[in-house]
Amino acid sequence: TPTHASPPPTPPVAPPPAPARPAPPTHRQAINAVLGQFQAAYSRLDTNAVRAIWPGLNVSSLERAFGQVERQAVTFSTCSVAIIGAGATARCQGSASYVPKVGNRTERVDHRQWQIELRKSGDNWRIVNVDSRE
Repeated sequence: TPTHASPPPTPPVAPPPAPARPAPPTHRQAINAVLGQFQAAYSRLDTNAVRAIWPGLNVSSLERAFGQVERQAVTFSTCSVAIIGAGATARCQGSASYVPKVGNRTERVDHRQWQIELRKSGDNWRIVNVDSRE
């Protein structure tokens, strides 16, 4: 009688590799993102968006300032960032253009310098202070 050999066992199939997770942003990338959010929120006159990245903000003061302009655009042309531990300082050059709601409604452009102090809180960087000068 002929012997029947059973086929060799099938090797187990390895599961597909897990999709690669994007690398977490570097501190500098995260700070740059906050600076971009700051510019966008000020340009939209959006107090809530500013408060989201600057929790200690004086909301009533900002609402008063935003209430005096019809439209505004904040642009950083350059920013240098120094990171020390869980703190950082961004020094930015740029401009703020705006149209007042009252009086001469001609667009004005102020060339400004901002010094923005940030602190890392958990996984996020948040603004703790902003000093703006012409």
